[in-house]
Amino acid sequence: MYCKYCGAVLDDDAKFCESCGAQVLPVKNTDPDNSFSQTSDPIKTSQSSGNQNQALSTREHKNNNKSKPFIIGLFFLLAAAALVFAVRNSGDKDSDSIPDIMAQNNYNNGGIFAYDEAHLYLLAPKDGEDQTVYYLFSTDYDGNNKKLLSSTEHIDSIRVIGDKILFNIFDNDQELYSLGIINNDGTEEKTILTAEKEISSFDKCGDSILYLTDGELHSCSLEGKEDQVLLSGVKRFLNAGSLIYYTSEEGTFSYDRKTKKSDRLFDTEAEELCSDGDTLYYRTENAYYRMNPNGEKVKLVEDRLLHYMLVIKDYIYFVRMFNADDLANHLGSDWMEKKNSLYMVGIGALVRLPKEGGDLEIIGTKDDENIILGTTAFAYPGGLYTRLSLLLKNLEPVETLPPEIKNW
Repeated sequence: MYCKYCGAVLDDDAKFCESCGAQVLPVKNTDPDNSFSQTSDPIKTSQSSGNQNQALSTREHKNNNKSKPFIIGLFFLLAAAALVFAVRNSGDKDSDSIPDIMAQNNYNNGGIFAYDEAHLYLLAPKDGEDQTVYYLFSTDYDGNNKKLLSSTEHIDSIRVIGDKILFNIFDNDQELYSLGIINNDGTEEKTILTAEKEISSFDKCGDSILYLTDGELHSCSLEGKEDQVLLSGVKRFLNAGSLIYYTSEEGTFSYDRKTKKSDRLFDTEAEELCSDGDTLYYRTENAYYRMNPNGEKVKLVEDRLLHYMLVIKDYIYFVRMFNADDLANHLGSDWMEKKNSLYMVGIGALVRLPKEGGDLEIIGTKDDENIILGTTAFAYPGGLYTRLSLLLKNLEPVETLPPEIKNW
């Protein structure tokens, strides 16, 4: 059941909305597109598609007290305010928000880059200081007005959700593993929790934090309280609203947070999981796949050198790593003897293919000077960045953008 005023997911017997406080009238989601069923594997799950506006406008409120027009006017004013609040905070809903597939890709690609409506956020060294120590910065979309948001060292990865930045600290030398949160203007930084072992992945889901440590997927409040273990034996996970996708030694699964039921999607362990709410994209062994809403698995491309997926509109982008011959061709036969050659290990060319499948295409012209190079790739609305080194986190903007990126 949903709250018709703010769209929050409610228990079936709820009398009042825990999110906005309004008295609840049952509004059930009957959108046939919200089903996620598996036909080739024994899976029966359901997922809300994230159409919050539909839930908000499903029924019109009826006020029987027609003798008090000012009360009616006040009601519609409050309803309008609730609608604005729901739209602005749609990213905080457990199952009514459409997952941000580019943000998922950016996190999969190293978690050193994120964005919101106005700014880019990145982990980078301070100018003129130790180039192996990274701090949290923000810039505008042109890469200007760089601002230090946090002087905390050893931040390993970041996620931007609403007006908050979630980050984890990984200092293996000091055995320091913690999860923190900070406003996107750099204020009110605080530690949510500490862990005995590395926090390998984390996300925010509604009013809860999901984090993975030592093979256990935990859920806790934003203050680090009410900590509980949801799943064990987990290697990686993806928060996709009402469902959590995760992998273990037994394969790849979906987990319904409400029913607390897991369903096996397939027997192999997937990597680079990302989802737009209906379709799941992933990598297994040397191939990339998508799983359609009906459970059909489609192989998109097989290439052992492809890594770091980015799903953008109608295309999927990758970095195709160079082999030894490619490196010699682009960097010279003596590239291993060069002073900075160590920092170039793993470099490759940015390539793409249509989301529906097709041939790989190199981005940029095919001469040595203009191919877009990188070891990882990151996207934001309006552009791309690549990182040329796996050891240094320096980012370079991609100038030669395909039309669908320039105009998205």
